[in-house]
Amino acid sequence: MKLIVNADDFGMSTGVNYGILECFKNGIVTSTSMMVNTPGFEHGIELMKENKLDVGIHFVLTIRNPLTNPIEIPSIVNEKGEFEHNIKKLDSANKDEIRLELMAQLNKFMNTGFTPSHIDFHHEVNFAKNALEVAIEIAKEYNLPMRAFEPNSISKMNDAGVKHSKRFLYEFTGKELTIEKFITEVNKAKGEELVEIMTHPAYLDTYLQNFSSYNSQRIKELEILTSEEVKNFIKENEIELISFGDIR
Repeated sequence: MKLIVNADDFGMSTGVNYGILECFKNGIVTSTSMMVNTPGFEHGIELMKENKLDVGIHFVLTIRNPLTNPIEIPSIVNEKGEFEHNIKKLDSANKDEIRLELMAQLNKFMNTGFTPSHIDFHHEVNFAKNALEVAIEIAKEYNLPMRAFEPNSISKMNDAGVKHSKRFLYEFTGKELTIEKFITEVNKAKGEELVEIMTHPAYLDTYLQNFSSYNSQRIKELEILTSEEVKNFIKENEIELISFGDIR
């Protein structure tokens, strides 16, 4: 099995950034994905300059503010001009408006001199039909692989000739996080060729405490992803750790 261990939410805050960096250096994380409309973006870019990291773009349409003038994208923001966590709303949002915002986010990333290794979404917005279709168009245009998810999104990526992570494991999350839970999750895909598992390691900081309901659990994820037990599991089961850059 080839396994991509992706840490979501790079750029959310300095605590998240440092936690993910720790898991790159001393754990099994091989890939991360950057949010560009969050407070830790510039700090994340500095870490990328100082360290060799595989960083994709974590498209955001559900939290904080857009990069585009809200007047230009009324179908994807609320009356305050902010994003909201509403997949149903995004499902019927105007595709041109979605593309305008996603391209603004991609351009902000690429204007730093870096090219993302892949595309994925915050809050799995790929469940929103129009957002998924726009993201696939961008992935094809820029030759970027994407995160696989459920059969519908995988089918559309295949039809468009977009590379993806084939099998996506997303249940290593929640309050009851243990080494055994991580191992059980990876074993669900035992024998498959290519797999991605989603993780959210971090050090707890003020931003996470105040703005994310998933906060203290991230410290536990960090402990698990850097543990000798998990490293030994990877080695003993001859799992090859790779990144999205390896499949691009």
